[in-house]
Amino acid sequence: MAPDRTTVKVLKAHRRRQEAECQVRAVVPSGFVLTRVDGQPLAPEYLYRRLVKPVAEHGPPPIRLHDLRHGAASLALEVGPSQAR
Repeated sequence: MAPDRTTVKVLKAHRRRQEAECQVRAVVPSGFVLTRVDGQPLAPEYLYRRLVKPVAEHGPPPIRLHDLRHGAASLALEVGPSQAR
């Protein structure tokens, strides 16, 4: 399933920023979307902690990162291939 145009635009802009930061810091881009300043991927535990706190503060039920992935896929399927692009 292909991401929509807005998502592609945001990801491309993010990659350009990452590549520019890698040049400034003289590190090799890792290819990961979410990275530390040294270009290495963020630990899943770190991402989970960053998600759990805001969720707990705003009251929705607890959610796992994996659940978000499935939720995004379900929404994309509901929209359909013709509207997802």
